[in-house]
Parts: sequence; structure tokens; C-alpha cells
Amino acid sequence: VGDFGVVAPLMLSVFVAQPASKLVGNFGYDEYLIIMKGVPFLDPEVPHEMISGGFTAADLIVELPDAALLPPNATLEAIKRALRQRKITYYPIIDEGSICI
Repeated sequence: VGDFGVVAPLMLSVFVAQPASKLVGNFGYDEYLIIMKGVPFLDPEVPHEMISGGFTAADLIVELPDAALLPPNATLEAIKRALRQRKITYYPIIDEGSICI
């Protein structure tokens, strides 16, 4: 406990590792794993077209039909009606007050 003798070597190794990783690749290790595994993720920077176009989040969402929104205690008929919606792959459960749970 309290062995401060390892702090300086650890700080030096982090200081050297950061520029070395930038020389080897354009991404950090975690970003490299995300790309290799094909996990979908948002880019860290907003595309220029979105900034200059004045887009808002409301412009990007897909509105679901009311039949696809299910209450927590949905009846069998409500579930059947939701499943009949074409091109819908998810069915949010909406609590009172339009809060998705």
C-alpha cells in the first residue's frame, strides 16, 4: 500500500504508448475492436452535412404507428395488431405519459 515508486514508470509507459499507438494505427484499441467485430456505433464527429443542413434529432427519427406502441399490460389483440405492422422490427413498451420503458 502506498508504493509510489511505480507511479513514474507507469506514467512514462502511458506517455510513450499514446503516441506509439497513433503511429501504428488511426484508432485506439477499443475502437479497433469495435471495427473488427463489426459492432454498430456512432462516429465521434457529426457529419458536416448534418451541421450545415440544420438537422435536428426530430429529422432523423422514424415515427412508429400507434399500433406498434404497446402498453405494459397489452392485450393479445393489441399485440396482434402491432405484429401486423409491416416494416416494424421493434415494438417499444410505452408507459403512461408516453415514457418508453
